[in-house]
Amino acid sequence: MRSKPKYALCADCPARNNRLAMPRGNVGEQQTQHCDVMIVGEGPGTQEQRTGMVFVGRTGQLLMELLDMYPLRRFWLTNTFYCGAYEDKDKKRAAECCAPRLMKEIELFKPRLIIAMGNIPCGVLLNKPSGITKHRGQLFPVTIESHDTVVMPVVHPAAALRDADRYLPGIQDDLKKASELVYNAEGSLVDAARGEHPRISEIEYEVTSDYQRVLADAEQSRFAVLDLETVGTDYTRGSIICAVIATDDNIYVIPGDTMRTNGFIDALKNCKAKWSGHNAKFDRNWIKHKLGIWVDFAHDSMLLHYLYDERRGTHGLKEICTTLFGAEDWDAPIQAMLKALPRGEERTYDKIPREALYRYAANDGYWQRFVTGYYLEKLHENERKTWLYENLIMPLLRALSSAESAGVLIDLDHLHKIQKKYAERIRRERVAIFDSVDGLPEDFNPNSTQQVAKVLFDDLGVSPIDGRSTSVKKVLSLIPNPPPFVGAIIRYRDVKKFHSTYAKGFEKLLGSDNRIHASFNIAGTVTGRLSSSSPNLQNVPSRDPERKKDIRDAFVADPGKVWVDTDFSQIEMRCIAVLSGDPWLIQCYRDGRDMHGEMAEMAFGPNWTKLHRSLAKGLNFGLAYGRTVAGILGDGTLDLTREEAENIARTFYERMPKVRSFQEKVRQFVFTYGFVDTPLGRTRHFPSALLARTEYEKESVFKEAFNTVI
Repeated sequence: MRSKPKYALCADCPARNNRLAMPRGNVGEQQTQHCDVMIVGEGPGTQEQRTGMVFVGRTGQLLMELLDMYPLRRFWLTNTFYCGAYEDKDKKRAAECCAPRLMKEIELFKPRLIIAMGNIPCGVLLNKPSGITKHRGQLFPVTIESHDTVVMPVVHPAAALRDADRYLPGIQDDLKKASELVYNAEGSLVDAARGEHPRISEIEYEVTSDYQRVLADAEQSRFAVLDLETVGTDYTRGSIICAVIATDDNIYVIPGDTMRTNGFIDALKNCKAKWSGHNAKFDRNWIKHKLGIWVDFAHDSMLLHYLYDERRGTHGLKEICTTLFGAEDWDAPIQAMLKALPRGEERTYDKIPREALYRYAANDGYWQRFVTGYYLEKLHENERKTWLYENLIMPLLRALSSAESAGVLIDLDHLHKIQKKYAERIRRERVAIFDSVDGLPEDFNPNSTQQVAKVLFDDLGVSPIDGRSTSVKKVLSLIPNPPPFVGAIIRYRDVKKFHSTYAKGFEKLLGSDNRIHASFNIAGTVTGRLSSSSPNLQNVPSRDPERKKDIRDAFVADPGKVWVDTDFSQIEMRCIAVLSGDPWLIQCYRDGRDMHGEMAEMAFGPNWTKLHRSLAKGLNFGLAYGRTVAGILGDGTLDLTREEAENIARTFYERMPKVRSFQEKVRQFVFTYGFVDTPLGRTRHFPSALLARTEYEKESVFKEAFNTVI
């Protein structure tokens, strides 16, 4: 075993008796030479300990491939701690004990840039032991042992091996940024890290009530940012504190009192500026409810970003700007002020001193203007994305904003009735839990997972499936020959969730007008499909007929109006018919024939039943999406024999050969290029396609890719 490193506090380290992995790199023959970049990982894994070197195995292979793509010529690879540690608390302590050694290593190699891969090195180097996805790509000037350098947090490549589509694009972006920074930046990296943009306190802005001058400037600009700061997020109850308007050359803050005047409202209504917002539906809805007018936004910087990076959770203005453009976190001072408010006091922006809030708003305006301009330049280079943005995305924003603002009327009397109804069912199920086990203490809490685990595993002797977890999906529903206690807990949790999410949950989300104003999220999915939140109106219970009726009856039409419920008929199969160009499938829909019924007849004969049609339909959808018969039957949702399923599959592909060729075309494309485009020009990237090794991984990529195209 190699000797322990100098400067490390090995005697106090819990990993001191484990094998160690030594650093390595490309810094020339003399390892005392300076390096361009030092890449600091967390600690050695099993394979690293076995070989005695850092960054080996699949993780190391991926890192080397990335370094070939984004060259970092003189680099040094090391870890925060040298010896293997496995428990989180041991890793934390090992990092603390090895920190002095890491600092001396940095002093020795004097890297121009340090890439901190993961939370552990960020904790040691930046005192940021968590939130790597929040800090990744940002540049932090630091001084270590009298050496001035810059630290860039980057997600560890091991995360990309677990979920490539989520993490690999960010790692690629950050390493590309690192390469450009090291070899293209003029002057010192410390200066480059601070960027060409002004600091938070350097943003110039004007607080004014001269709205005529401001709106005239907005009309003369290529586009103008319009962004509101509000009390809360409920536009039926809150109020507007101020608006920031950023034009080509100026940033203005208009106080809320000025905005509420008739003069401002009329002037804004008639203003011809090309407004831009970030999540502009929010501002549009607030203006409608508080000022009584619609303002149409020409641009939305959040949706512009979404066209180029479809990953969930990446579209916040501050995340875009700190990650891509090196912006300071201008939200941090505001959050610190909110956190400092007395305990129990509502943390809303009206509690912030106006000067601080106005500066925050001005930074919002500055960066929205920059991001909008940046992505409009990219957009104009792509005709398909331009068409998609102008003809679908922005009109959809305005339509959804109008729907959200109108909201849905709720019958409160009915809602209160079902609250009582399901509260009584919760009580009955709780009694059933106590009846299912003798000797349960009176203070037993069925909501406590720890107490449920004690009864289940310790008292009843049920063998654990996933540690001490009592998850319904992962554990309780899989227990063979379960005792009555298990069924009682499942029923209790089921009815309690329904009560809290819908019966009680809907009332908590009501606006002051007794309407639910849900949010329809254009940028909420990687596929481009809509999602809904506060509440999720796309996920109202449908399997239980009684609950479905109870909840749907709570939604009522306005007096003199009626509800209309519509749905596309077999829309996915119709899309497949058009995109594949299969003549049989196209003719089937042109003639108005029942495709699923015809497939049932082919498989089961002329006397097929509704059940046969349902079985054929389930298999048809699976086959149309490229799934295998074995995979579909493996779900356990179709009561078909293997012979019956094979018969339907054979008939499917004999009748529709172009569907299969279309599937293969999508398969080849995604594994060749790592992305797919929808017919209207939306792009979804699949980094996992480039890393997929097993058939399971490849099939998973293909299913997601095909689902995106359809």
